[in-house]
Amino acid sequence: MAPATNATLQTLLLILVFLSLPSLHKASTNQERETLLSFLSSLSTPIQSWKNTNNSNNSCSWEGITCDISNSVTQLSLPSKGLTGQISSVLSNLTNLSYLNLSHNSLFGPLPHELLSLSTSLTILDISFNSLSGSIPRTRKNPQIQVLNLSGNFFNGSIPVISSTSLVSLNVSNNSLTGPIPASLCTLSPFVTSLDTSYNKIDGKISEEIGNCTVLKIFRAGYNKLAGSLPYELFKLTSLEHLYLSSNRIEGSLNRYSISQLINLVTLDLSTNNLTGFIPGSIGQLTKLQYLLLSTNNLYGIIPTEIANCTDLKQLHVRANNLTGDLQSINFTRLSSLTRLDLYSNHFTGEIPSSIYTCTDLNALRLSRNNLYGEISSEIQNLKNLSFLSLSSNNFTNLTGTLKILSSCKNLTALLLSKNFLNETVPAVPNWEETGFRNIQVLSFENSNLSGEIPLWLSKMSKLKVLVLSKNRLTGQVPAWLGSFPCLFYLDLSSNYLSGNIPQQITILPLLNSDHPIMQLDSRHLELPIYTKSTSQYKQLAALPPLMNLSNNYLNGTIPIQIARLRSLYILDLSRNNITGSMPDSLGNLTNLETLDLSRNNLRGMIPVSLTGLHFLSSFSVAFNNLQGAVPTEGQFDTFSNSSYDGNPNLCGALIMKPCNNNGSFNDLSLSSSDGLYKLVVALTFGIFFGAVVIVITFGIFFVVLSKGKI
Repeated sequence: MAPATNATLQTLLLILVFLSLPSLHKASTNQERETLLSFLSSLSTPIQSWKNTNNSNNSCSWEGITCDISNSVTQLSLPSKGLTGQISSVLSNLTNLSYLNLSHNSLFGPLPHELLSLSTSLTILDISFNSLSGSIPRTRKNPQIQVLNLSGNFFNGSIPVISSTSLVSLNVSNNSLTGPIPASLCTLSPFVTSLDTSYNKIDGKISEEIGNCTVLKIFRAGYNKLAGSLPYELFKLTSLEHLYLSSNRIEGSLNRYSISQLINLVTLDLSTNNLTGFIPGSIGQLTKLQYLLLSTNNLYGIIPTEIANCTDLKQLHVRANNLTGDLQSINFTRLSSLTRLDLYSNHFTGEIPSSIYTCTDLNALRLSRNNLYGEISSEIQNLKNLSFLSLSSNNFTNLTGTLKILSSCKNLTALLLSKNFLNETVPAVPNWEETGFRNIQVLSFENSNLSGEIPLWLSKMSKLKVLVLSKNRLTGQVPAWLGSFPCLFYLDLSSNYLSGNIPQQITILPLLNSDHPIMQLDSRHLELPIYTKSTSQYKQLAALPPLMNLSNNYLNGTIPIQIARLRSLYILDLSRNNITGSMPDSLGNLTNLETLDLSRNNLRGMIPVSLTGLHFLSSFSVAFNNLQGAVPTEGQFDTFSNSSYDGNPNLCGALIMKPCNNNGSFNDLSLSSSDGLYKLVVALTFGIFFGAVVIVITFGIFFVVLSKGKI
C-alpha cells in the first residue's frame, strides 16, 4: 500500500502545481506590466501608444515589446521614438530581457548600473546616440552581455573593465572618455570581434595585450590621443579586417612592422599621426586590401611598386607626407578598382603616368602640390566617372588645351587648377562644345598670374557654387552676369587688376539672398576635402563660409546700397580698392557677417551705428580711409583693436582714446579759428608776464639775503 499511496500523492501534487501555473504566470506578467508602466512614468515624453493601451493586461502587444511563449518580455526596442527623460533602473526587473534598444533618442542622466551588474539575461544593449552622462558602470563577472553599444553620448571617466567571455562587440565611440584602453580587455573578453573606442580623449599606448583578441576583425580607435609606437602583437591578429587608428599621436617607423601578416586586412587607416620611415614593399602581400590611408604623416621614399599587387585597392590616400619619385614607376593598370587617389602635398616628379587613365572607376584624383609637369593628356577623357580633379600647385602648361580636353569629362563637379599655367592667357572664346563643364560646382584658377578678362563662357556653368580667380592679372570690369548664378555663394576675385564699379547685379545672387543658404546646398561629402587660403579643410560645400572677396583691385565708385540683400554673407572683403562715398547704413542688415574689411579705400562719412547689430562680427577693419566722427560702441565694437581704425585721423571715441566734442567729432584743439588763436596769444602773454614777475621777485630775495650775509 505504501508505494501506491506515494504514487497517488505525487500525482495529486503534480495536478496542484499544474493548476497553479496560470495564476503564477498571471502574477509574473502583471509584475512585468507594472515594471513597463514604471519605466513609462520615468520618461518626460511618454510613449503615446503605451498610454493608449495601458489598460490592456497584455503588455506583449505594446509597441516595441517582444515576448516569449510564456508571455515574458524578452525584447524592448524603441529606437528613434523621440524619448526624453532618464532610463529607470526598474528595467532590471525584467529578468528575461535579453535585448534592449533605446538608441537615437534624447535620454539623459546616468546609465543605471543595475542593467549591467544585476541582469543575467541581457545579451544586447544599445543606448547609442542619446545624451547620457556620467561614468560607465562596471559589469559583474561573466555576465551574458554580447553586444554593448554606448556610442554617441557624453560618458566620461575611463573605459570600464568588461568582464565577459561572451562579449563580441563593444562600442564606446563618440563620448568624452579618458585614460588608456584597458589592457585586460582582451584577456577578460578574448572573443571580441569588434572594438570601437574612436572619437574620445583616450591616451596612452595600445597595450601588447591586444594580441589576446585573437578573433578581432574590427578595431577602431581613431581621433583620440593615443601615443607611442604600435605593439608588434597588433600585427599578429590575422583575423583583423579593418584597422582605424587615424588622428592620434602614434609614432615609429612604418617599415619595421610586419604588415604582411595581416592577410585579411581590407582597411588600413593610420592617417594623421607621427609615423616615419617608408612604405614597406611587403604591403603588396595584402591582396585583400581595399583602403590604404596613410595621409598626414612623415613618411618618405617612394610608393613601392608592389602596391600594384593590391589589385582590389579602391582608395589610396598618402597626402601630406614627404614621398618622392616618378609616378611612372607604378603600374596603375593593375589597380583597375581604384576610385580615389590622393597624392596631395608630396614631392612627386615627372609627368602624369598614362597608366592612371586606365583606372576607369576613378571618381576623385588629386595630384596637387607636387613637382609634376607637362601637358594634360587627352587620355584623361577615359575617366568617365571622374567628378573631382585637383592638379593645383604643379608646373602644368597649356591652359587652353587643358580646358578643351577636360570639357569632355561630363561628370566633373570640382576642378582645381590653381598655381599652374603661369603667365598664360585665359581663353576669351571657348574651343570646346557648349555642353562642356555643365556640372561644375567648384572652379579654381588661383595664383597663376593669368591675364585676360573674366571670360563670358563661365556664365554657362549654371551649377557653379564656388568660383576662385584670385591672385592673377585679370583686367576689365567685374561682369554683371556674375549675379545670374543661382547657386553661387563663394566668390573670390581678389588680387587682380579689375576696375570699374561694383555691379549692382552681384547683389542679387539668389543663394546669398536666402535666409538659409546651407539648407539649399548638397550636404553630401565631397569625394576629397578642399582647402582654402587659411588651410582650413572642408569635406562639404555646405561647410564653406559664404564669401565675397573683391579686395586688392582697382575698383571705384561707391558701395551699392543693394549690398544689404546679401544677408547670408559671412565674409565681405572690399579692401585695397579706390572705393569712395560713405559706408551704407544698410550694411547693418548683413546680420550673418563674421568678417567685414573695407580698409584702404577712400571712404568718407561716419561708421554707421547700425553695424553694432552685427552680433557675429569678429573681424572688422576700416583702416586708412577718410572716415570721421564717433566710433560706435556696444556690441562687437567693444572687442576690436585700435588697428581697425588706423589711418582715419578724424575718427574719435572712447574705444580709440580720442575724445569727441559736442558735435561728435574729434576734439584736437585745432588752431584754425581766430578765436582759438586769440586765446592762445592771451595765454602765452599771461604766462610770460607771470613768469617774469616770479623771476624778478626770486632774484630780489636772493640779493637781500646775500647782503645780510655780508654784514
